[in-house]
Amino acid sequence: MAINYTYKPYEEDEETRRRRAALEAAEASKPAAYSGSYASAVDEALKKIQNREKFSYDVNADALYQQYKDSYTRQGKLAMEDTIGKAAALTGGYGNSYAQTAGQQTYQAYLDRLNDRIPELYAAAYDRYRKEGEDLKDEYAMLSARDQQEYARHRDAVDDYYKDISYRRQAYGDAYERGYGRYSDEQNRLYQLALAAQEQENTDRAFAENKRQYEESKAAAAAKLAEDARQANLEYELALKKLEEKNKGTAGAGDVYETEEQKYERITSGGSNSGKGIFDDPTELAEFEDKLNGGEYIDVLRMLGDAGYTSDEIRTIAKDKNIRDYFVDLYLKNNNVDLNPNKEINKVIKENWIVSGTVEDGVNALEKTMSHYNLTEEEKEKYTDMLLDRFPYNKVVAYLAKIKGQQQSKKVAQQKKANDIYLQGQIGNGLWY
Repeated sequence: MAINYTYKPYEEDEETRRRRAALEAAEASKPAAYSGSYASAVDEALKKIQNREKFSYDVNADALYQQYKDSYTRQGKLAMEDTIGKAAALTGGYGNSYAQTAGQQTYQAYLDRLNDRIPELYAAAYDRYRKEGEDLKDEYAMLSARDQQEYARHRDAVDDYYKDISYRRQAYGDAYERGYGRYSDEQNRLYQLALAAQEQENTDRAFAENKRQYEESKAAAAAKLAEDARQANLEYELALKKLEEKNKGTAGAGDVYETEEQKYERITSGGSNSGKGIFDDPTELAEFEDKLNGGEYIDVLRMLGDAGYTSDEIRTIAKDKNIRDYFVDLYLKNNNVDLNPNKEINKVIKENWIVSGTVEDGVNALEKTMSHYNLTEEEKEKYTDMLLDRFPYNKVVAYLAKIKGQQQSKKVAQQKKANDIYLQGQIGNGLWY
């Protein structure tokens, strides 16, 4: 039966409508996108710097050099004429080769003084070039600063806009929540009144039905508990029979197998940097020693893997030989050494469980190892049988009996818990008497 309640849609009150109108008006006044008035001038100044030619100096194109050249040439000619005149006076006023030579030397001396001016002129030209570059950079920096100032003012305007929007959104949201809260409270009050009336009617109707369902579920649970107990007893009898057939003529409790400590001692006998006990073949042992001493650790680990050592055995040998875990992890990852289930599982089965552990310890260790591989149920059963065959018959029988008792106790506890939860639910709902 439907609840006698009519839903009334929410309508904003006066304050909420006023806040919403103010928000919409503020959102419409968003500042335009930034368009800097200095952008083109900054780009032009940057191009002048980037496109400026490298410094070069042509002495003949230097106007100052030409002025010096004219001056020194004129002075040199005058000095040469004076020198020739003086030399001629010494010989009675007649010209001679000595006078010509002396005059030429005087003239060349003035030209040499002109050449001495070239480094000075080069330095002056380079200073002018450098100064022009600095002026261009100063102009670019000034224009960039003005552009940044203008952009900062634009960002301030945008920030003020968003702060105003945030304030108005918060004010609108607060007004909406207050108005909607009053509406929701009223609607909830009306709904709860209608719901309470409907729930009372449903309670009266469901009481009889819940009682009937409980009686049926109780009968079904009792039947299932009896069937589970029968099935568990059948599985126990079958396992016990299978064990009796397998243990006819098998090894007794006195059998002794190699322990992990004995295996480690066999593998690493000979101490660090020695391969004794790892390879029986002298050639393989020598190759192992050479690669180990040469730091070829990946090849060393590969030889151990090819020889049939498991990942745990490889790690044990590597630790004894001072090979870092980095090389071991890299080798195992690249060669999928840990992906061979037979080696790892057989290792667990062949451990000295008979002397150092219980049947339950062995089964738990085997199941943990098998969980790392994608095995079928038949394979799991095969490995479990191989493990149980290594224990004395009386220990396996005791273990199976313990498992059977645990299974039956667990089923009884689960059924009792389910009944308790169901009864508590009925009492809590007022459906039980």
